[in-house]
Amino acid sequence: MKKIIAGMMVFFFLAAPVIVQAVETHDWGTLNKLSDTAYQLAKQNKFTESAEILKYFEQEIQKMPELGESMPKEHFRTISISQQHALEAMSSGGAREDEKVRAVTQFRLLVDALGSQYDPLWSSFEEPVMTVLQDLKRCAERGDTLSFQYSWSKFAGIYNMIYPSVVVDVHPQEIKRMDAHISVVEDSLFFSLPATARTKQLLVMEEDLKTIFERAHKDEADPSLLWVIISTGSIIISTLTYVGWRKYRAETERRNQRDTDQQK
Repeated sequence: MKKIIAGMMVFFFLAAPVIVQAVETHDWGTLNKLSDTAYQLAKQNKFTESAEILKYFEQEIQKMPELGESMPKEHFRTISISQQHALEAMSSGGAREDEKVRAVTQFRLLVDALGSQYDPLWSSFEEPVMTVLQDLKRCAERGDTLSFQYSWSKFAGIYNMIYPSVVVDVHPQEIKRMDAHISVVEDSLFFSLPATARTKQLLVMEEDLKTIFERAHKDEADPSLLWVIISTGSIIISTLTYVGWRKYRAETERRNQRDTDQQK
């Protein structure tokens, strides 16, 4: 009976590795809180205090060498670059207040993206991104170059702020498509295209942006899939338990019968 139970346990753990992997996440609690504190201070124009928190973040992450070993090296480098960029902005006397806030926001979103598996903070920028894109389409249709450039500057500012976080969460092919869209629109010859061609280009870019944000809102570990795995595992365990019990009962009855026969 002990062998049967041991076999069932081994089978269960081998049959459901996805469940184990789904709950194994790195503890980003301290780093997440530090990045949020730096962000909140910057929003209050307390840039000196925000810079101190950013320095402390760097000290803390250096105490966690396992993070650098467990995540892709490019992601770890991106954190360092974003942290340094935010720190330089906080410490710069020449940077405008909105530039400082934007730099630390970019850093905050990146740290969150690396620690979140569902609905990262950068996905909350979907509405402002799409709103500006609507303005761009109207300007492109009218041929209003000046208004288009103004709206494009707003769009680029938001997109560049969330870009490092998007790269962390989105498939490289989708990033390349967006990079190609942006290159086309930023080209000086964009407004030499017919109005229909300009609008079509922006519509395609809009669809690709929608796809990116939709993926951010979806949990990769689909709950329905996990439920199927758990349910299947439960059925397997129940079946093995019943079979093991029947076998144990049959062996016990045979042994009792054998003992009875010997007594006779």
